[in-house]
Amino acid sequence: MSEKTAPQYTENATPATLTKGQRFKGHCVRRWWCWLISFIIFVIVAVIVVIYGIIPPVAQKALDNTTLNIESISILQPGEDKFQYSVKSYITGSSKLAHKATIDPMEVGFYLKDQDPFMYFPLPGMHGGDKILVEQLNYTAEIMDQTRFSIFARTLMQSRNFDLGIRGKTKIHLGSIKANVKYREWVNLQGFNQLNGMVITKYNLTTGDYNIVGSVVIPNPTVFTLQMGDVLLDLSLNNTRLGNGILPNLTITPGLKNVYDFKANLTIANAVKLVQAVASGASMQVLATDVQFEGQSIPWLAGPLSTVQVDVPVNTSYVL
Repeated sequence: MSEKTAPQYTENATPATLTKGQRFKGHCVRRWWCWLISFIIFVIVAVIVVIYGIIPPVAQKALDNTTLNIESISILQPGEDKFQYSVKSYITGSSKLAHKATIDPMEVGFYLKDQDPFMYFPLPGMHGGDKILVEQLNYTAEIMDQTRFSIFARTLMQSRNFDLGIRGKTKIHLGSIKANVKYREWVNLQGFNQLNGMVITKYNLTTGDYNIVGSVVIPNPTVFTLQMGDVLLDLSLNNTRLGNGILPNLTITPGLKNVYDFKANLTIANAVKLVQAVASGASMQVLATDVQFEGQSIPWLAGPLSTVQVDVPVNTSYVL
């Protein structure tokens, strides 16, 4: 039986060829620091893209898809260049993502179409949810531009409906991520519609500074509570002046059948004319000549009212 001969190797033997996987593994072992740096750069770029490229548009879209529902606005303590302002409203329609978000406080501008803002107003921070309360109470607002604010007051008093724009900049927080966003909203509101629908429901002859006292219904279809003070009136009948009147300490509140005090000072002859005209179903023409709060004239209230003459029936059988 012959012995097996062991294989012989020479120094010139060709080494076995490495596979692609083996070569790549060896490269990674030798160049591990390059791959680590590349991975870190990739992560940083991805985070930057998410934070600055994806999150802001998503947050902005979430905010743009919401709806602001204004429940009440109060304009009280009017002055020549300031007033006390309160607003209560709700934001609805936010996405599930926005339910966990918070929004920083912001200053918003209020404006009419094709107009610059007539007023700026701070809003508090908000937390997401199905119905987000947006409320600011008893804020003293200064009138920075009388012309713009007078245009707003005229629009409010004379329009049946008008669009109110609200605009501001803030930050929205989604967990630990925050993004700059713009709040942009248009809200359609009802106006006072020139105080149409006023009716004198009661009047009596008396003595004193005013010889007629009574009650008047002033419809207010708006969400506004508007404190005016003393509204001074010029009274006419069939284009013939009767005398002076006043709506004392007037604060118009929302509602269609709210009753307010009414006083007039007429000569005896004109009082008789009024009584005779009432019997025939005539209306009295009423024009505001001034609005005074605590003895101070309020031009931004008086101006819009002084441009509108209102026909006011005297209907003592009016049903409240």
